Amino acid sequence: RWHAAAFPGGDDSGESSSDEDGSEESEESDDESYEGLAVDDINETYDHRLPEYVPNPDPHTQRIYLDEEGIAVDVRGMSHSPVGLWLFRLLGVLTLGVAPLVCRWVPRWRIWWTMRPAPLSDADFAVAVDEFGAVSVQRIERCPYGGTLESVFGSLTRKGPLSRFNDDVVACLATFAYRHYRFVFHPYLDRFLPNTCWVDSAWTRAPASMRAGLGFSTRSLRRAIFGANSMDIAEKPVGRLLVDEVLNPFYMFQVGSIVLWCLEDYYYYAACILLMSATGIAETLVETRRNARKLREMAHFTCPVRILRDGAWTDGRAEDLVPGDVFEVVAGMHTLPCDAVLLEGDCIVNESMLTGESIPVAKAPVPPVVFGKMRLASSTFGSDIARHVLFSGTRLVRVKKSSPGFGGARWLDLEQRNGLGLPMRATAMVLRTGFNTTKGALVRSILCPRPNKFKFYEDSFRFIGVLAAIAAVGFLASIGNFLRLGLSAHVIAIRALDLVTVVVPPALPATMSIGVSFALSRLRGRQIYCISPTRINVCGKLNVMCFDKTGTLTEEGLDVLGVQPVDHERCLFGAMQADPSRLLAGSQAIPPAPTSAFSSVGSAYTAGSVGGLAGLDRSASMTTAPRHTADPSKLRVLHALATCHTVKQVDGELVGDPLDIKMLQSTGWVLEESDEHDALPAAGAPPGARVHMPVPAVVRPPHSERFTLSSPTPGANVYELGIIRTFDFSPALRRQSVVTKRLGARYNEVYVKGAPEAVRELCSPDTIPRDFEATLLAHTNHGYRVIALAGRALK
Repeated sequence: RWHAAAFPGGDDSGESSSDEDGSEESEESDDESYEGLAVDDINETYDHRLPEYVPNPDPHTQRIYLDEEGIAVDVRGMSHSPVGLWLFRLLGVLTLGVAPLVCRWVPRWRIWWTMRPAPLSDADFAVAVDEFGAVSVQRIERCPYGGTLESVFGSLTRKGPLSRFNDDVVACLATFAYRHYRFVFHPYLDRFLPNTCWVDSAWTRAPASMRAGLGFSTRSLRRAIFGANSMDIAEKPVGRLLVDEVLNPFYMFQVGSIVLWCLEDYYYYAACILLMSATGIAETLVETRRNARKLREMAHFTCPVRILRDGAWTDGRAEDLVPGDVFEVVAGMHTLPCDAVLLEGDCIVNESMLTGESIPVAKAPVPPVVFGKMRLASSTFGSDIARHVLFSGTRLVRVKKSSPGFGGARWLDLEQRNGLGLPMRATAMVLRTGFNTTKGALVRSILCPRPNKFKFYEDSFRFIGVLAAIAAVGFLASIGNFLRLGLSAHVIAIRALDLVTVVVPPALPATMSIGVSFALSRLRGRQIYCISPTRINVCGKLNVMCFDKTGTLTEEGLDVLGVQPVDHERCLFGAMQADPSRLLAGSQAIPPAPTSAFSSVGSAYTAGSVGGLAGLDRSASMTTAPRHTADPSKLRVLHALATCHTVKQVDGELVGDPLDIKMLQSTGWVLEESDEHDALPAAGAPPGARVHMPVPAVVRPPHSERFTLSSPTPGANVYELGIIRTFDFSPALRRQSVVTKRLGARYNEVYVKGAPEAVRELCSPDTIPRDFEATLLAHTNHGYRVIALAGRALK
């Protein structure tokens, strides 16, 4: 629930506009161009402590810190040792496979036997060891390149002592992949760097040039660095899954126990254990393969796209996209194939796949200053950047070609002009592809979870260790006893090993496998899928489950308590109005359109007892003292409720923040958005002349007639508010604002809503009600969500 509080008063500094002001406003150009504009780039800030600028002191090894994972990884260069490899194979034959099996459990031993250290620049393999001791061996791929150093590492090469090598040609590109990160070798730093930190310096040095897209030659170079725009997850064959499961130490102990029991003629018991183990292994394999396939289907996505290459639009696939590509955003593109910034047009997307929030989000064309703030190494962006980014995997709800980009006329000239000053298509530029995207980071976190030390697992291994110690003591004691009795070596071996199988129960793995299998089956029945069945045992030890937001466990709906306007004469809050739509009632619900800048718009706007707003203080941003209007009631609470929001309309449904939707619905006013088809040339205007551009959205009272450009003479029953500009909610500022214009008025009105404390700081002190603190405290003590509204008139 929320409670809207409004403040009286106003600033008449914006109401003294004249017809000349209006004519000057109409002559302003919409074709603002940023050609040649350069912005500050935080990615080019030199810091001698960052690994991106520090030469590697040891050419054989380096340390990599994965920010997203929060772990440090030591990487060592290794190459094959032919002699060591042959000795390892010979040892495997002599030990009947025991040595390779043990080296499988302890991979460091296999590396020590079969490989030798090598410089990272010449190594065949990269051996990565994370801080948890997990070892991974990755092959280093080398391919001819031919591009410059800057084309490989982006704007990083423009700072620091190695900037003089910026234009050097890289003849051979060395890369390897680890945990679905891609690392590229820097020849002057003697270290591998992740390609996630790559940023094209042209995005900040000449941002207007990005709309031209890439050429085929540049695309080929970037394809070598970033690979295909896909998240292909290799699906393990059944044979490999079976081997990985069976060669587990527990199962190998079980196999040895079954062989021992068969030698002792315990056939029935051995058969039962074998059947239980086989059933558990089969069930685990089936579930693991099914869940891995579902994850692969979720991660993999492809669709046809139209890409701008060498100045011409060509048809391609999503896999062909590389960072810097410009592609067309069309309504048929239900799922976005990469992380991209919106250059032209407006979009509404559903980001629930990433955020869990089902509220559609509006996206606006990017301004050039955003490129200087981006850090592509992070999978997430701040709200000031995210509102311009289309994220991979999110669903496109609506796209419109109603907003030109910051390139102005230069970008419009790249296509055939439509005479309306609007782009011919909605376009976006690729920022990140594949696993570098935000969706890729999510999939990577599922595939490579951070190891956790659970006390349950630690206690389980301690228990097995204690049993093994007891078995070892019994094994040695029984051997001595059997030798004293004079038994044969065959009998001694069987009886002593039999004692081990009694102390350490071989049926334990089979029993746990059956329990895990039943748990997987129950979870699958509830549409819950698990790609790591071993973690089910940990889930059984959970005592507390925490949720991060209201709405997960509680009701998501909002109800309007009411609006409490202000009595101007007493400078106090008035009575609570439970129905905001009745702030203007009866014959005053649709006042006549104003005839001049000084129109009071009928008696409904001069009544002055309730319904005013606080005047925004000009001194908050200017040194001039504020001038207050003689008629503060011109700024209406109802207007603020109907316009100060980010609600959009998709297929006749209102989408946006639930609070904004409820606020608009409470007024009873109608929202209507314009598109490129609503733009009309001026009557009798020559081709190429300025056109009448509609405002992005208008709101009107119920039963009000619709004003159209084709018949511009307003009738008696026409009243509209145009939403000219919307400034989205800023968590840092704790407020949101809009610029609106009443039909026929020569001045604009700005409305702001947000946290009462934040809005109060913007208002003229003498317009704030004297009972502000008491009223706010009363509502918050009842648990209501309180929203403050304020406004002022602008030229």
